[in-house]
Amino acid sequence: MFVLYFRAALANVRLHKATALVNITGLTLGITCFVIAFAVADYFEHVNREFANAGRIYVLEQRNVAPGDDSAALYSPSVSLSLAQYVPVEAPEIQAVARKTGRTQVQVDAADQRFRLPVMFADPDLLRIFDYRFVDGDPGSALAAVNSAVITAPIAEQLFGTRNAAGKTFTINRRTDVVVGAVVETPDEFSSGRLEILLNFALRAQIEPRTATAKDRDEWTRRGIDANSGTFVLLPADGSLPPTEVERRLRAVSDRIVLPNDETVSFRVRPLEDQLGDTLTAGFGTLGIAPGVSAISLFFLPGLLVLAMACFNYVNLAAAVASTRAKDVGLSRVLGAERRHVIARYLFEAITAVLISLVLALLVAALGIEAIRALSDLRIGAANLATPRFALTLLAIAAATSVAAGAFPAYVMSRFSPIEALRKGSKRSGSRWAKSVFIGVQFAVASVLLTAVMVMFGQNSAMRDRVSGLGADPFVQIPVSLAQVAVDPDVLAAELTRAPQVKGVTGMRTLAWAGRAEPARYTLTASGAEAPVGLQTRFISYDFFATLGFDLVAGREFLRGRDLEETADRPANQAGTLAIVVDREAVRLLGWSTPQQAVGQVVYQRADAGSGVATTSALAFEIVGVVDAAPLTLLTLGTKGHAFHLDPRDALPIVRLAADGVQAGIAHIQTVWQGLADNPAGTMRPMFLDDARDQSLRAMNGLTTALLTVVAFGFSVALAGIFGMALFVANRRRHEIGIRKCLGANSNRILRQLLVEFGRPVVIGNVVAWPIGYLLADIYVQWFVARMSFTPWPYVASLGIALGLAWLGVGGQALRAARLIPARVLRDE
Repeated sequence: MFVLYFRAALANVRLHKATALVNITGLTLGITCFVIAFAVADYFEHVNREFANAGRIYVLEQRNVAPGDDSAALYSPSVSLSLAQYVPVEAPEIQAVARKTGRTQVQVDAADQRFRLPVMFADPDLLRIFDYRFVDGDPGSALAAVNSAVITAPIAEQLFGTRNAAGKTFTINRRTDVVVGAVVETPDEFSSGRLEILLNFALRAQIEPRTATAKDRDEWTRRGIDANSGTFVLLPADGSLPPTEVERRLRAVSDRIVLPNDETVSFRVRPLEDQLGDTLTAGFGTLGIAPGVSAISLFFLPGLLVLAMACFNYVNLAAAVASTRAKDVGLSRVLGAERRHVIARYLFEAITAVLISLVLALLVAALGIEAIRALSDLRIGAANLATPRFALTLLAIAAATSVAAGAFPAYVMSRFSPIEALRKGSKRSGSRWAKSVFIGVQFAVASVLLTAVMVMFGQNSAMRDRVSGLGADPFVQIPVSLAQVAVDPDVLAAELTRAPQVKGVTGMRTLAWAGRAEPARYTLTASGAEAPVGLQTRFISYDFFATLGFDLVAGREFLRGRDLEETADRPANQAGTLAIVVDREAVRLLGWSTPQQAVGQVVYQRADAGSGVATTSALAFEIVGVVDAAPLTLLTLGTKGHAFHLDPRDALPIVRLAADGVQAGIAHIQTVWQGLADNPAGTMRPMFLDDARDQSLRAMNGLTTALLTVVAFGFSVALAGIFGMALFVANRRRHEIGIRKCLGANSNRILRQLLVEFGRPVVIGNVVAWPIGYLLADIYVQWFVARMSFTPWPYVASLGIALGLAWLGVGGQALRAARLIPARVLRDE
């Protein structure tokens, strides 16, 4: 029976070649998009598969909840670095516990070469947890010494010219000698075990001065959680200590923690394979993207959308073609076929189309996956899909697609009355309204994405225009922290401004445009009885706003001798009080109506913030100035207002150059830096702020381009569907068009009528899509400090593109139908 169904399905493909081609093309595009989405999601979900112990490695996560906070708030994908010392006490059966921090850029000297390279800090037991592939050195003692390091093979070749670098020495920040304990192959960039240079955790306070103040005390507040760090545990291989038991025992630690303002702490234990997903979910939640929804599952959404559109295509066209097969159904019923036989036969046609599309989609997806691998850092490959999980998923998708695409047309044909079908030879298979709805839904989905993409490109362009307002003078930033090289900021500024090409010197703790601000919470009272206000905290140097050319709308900048610096190594004789400068949005969030009202007011930064001043309670800050908008900042990351704190000793210097002396100014900066930081000539290259801005915007454009690719898939499927429907309608309405032309209708009028009929559902679908597109675009726009003004042009352009593409798809068939010769058509009919 199934063989007969299959042969009949293939015969139908040969008989209705155009319709079959349209259906198979749409289904191929939909399945291709889904397979690529699955491959990307599977890669991120199993990025740690290269480690043999991955099934026994777990990550500790922490959640802090203050009064008034959402008790169902997401866990941070990391924990306080203080927790590691208590885990072996509460769960001695654990085989290993280790912390690993995020990247920190440092200066590395090896022989006569100097580099800027990222380092991470980790406990020695990390090498017991992650089984790296060692090239040189002893895995058991690679991080045993305090001044030891594990480096990757490419770093070894860069520093020493050989992969066999165990025992060789390099210097960090001109003062810390480090011995290479082992060399390993480079782990996956997105894995939890990624590294370039891995240092013993004991060196962290020496290389990162800001951490020195917290080394002798526990830090359980939000300040102690670094989302880029991780605390990993290796559970016994025999399963004697399940993760739920570890989580239960950690409650003994959280029960002993007492924080200000009745803030509570809880911990949980998560599998290693969930860490990247949890990190992405937390990051997406911060940006307002589907808070609480797994980020990995969101990767499937574009593929499912395009696949659903392909199913709509099949349903719409197959249901339309069903009307021409009434005689075939009638004969089958007269010869004894039951309704279930008719349903099975035509459902099997959908299965055949899906299977053909599946084979083609796998070939196209393999090419797409290899292209993604070549153009990105993702170690993704078609070979990774050779798993039972993918096979079962593909089988489920094929079955679901077959049912979704074929059930309705099969049901429609099974309801044909045999006598009526044989008498008329054809039968109406659904209302014209239903067909229009299917077309409208397809273009609505595509138009939602297109509208969002156009707004995203507009926002990126607006942001580029807004951040170009630094004037004609170029700015450069030295990508080295003054704290790392022990250079006094006042001495640096005095030496640099000796040259006429240097017009100003300032600095900030992070890289311009790309640096992520530290979130902090502020209240108007010391008790913190009211709900805290979240602001982004930026640490800057003296003369920051004046050097950049930003005028304060109220108050003043930081002044030497009057405002206290927030730094771990602040001179003991320094006088002044703690002060901050805020932007206009922070003023509004804190409850003042004008910037002038905010100046002189005192706010309290809660203890979980990132000040370099050690404290266990709230810090009082006087607002001394208000700026209109945050300079050198692209993204808000969920927090709108900004607070600027003073820390010139841990800053990356920013230098303003004269427009007519750029080359001489750069040379002077390098000469001064060479003398103060003891750098070999030419090893430090200042970074132009315009280049840093463009690089950050390119990353945002990359996201927009990725979504634009999905839009292209969606419109391709929609165009295939509307072309197939136009082909069918043009053939079905030949007789009607012949009569109309005999009654006086000309070709232009008939063409206009057909275009209007096909364009109407596209227009309606596009208009319906506008509110959804607006919501998606608004989420994106809210990420930025400078936001574009919403205008109707992206929506009008989206409508024009959708309508133009639709008419392009149906224009040829509509024109062919309109130019029919009436006598020939009516004679044939």
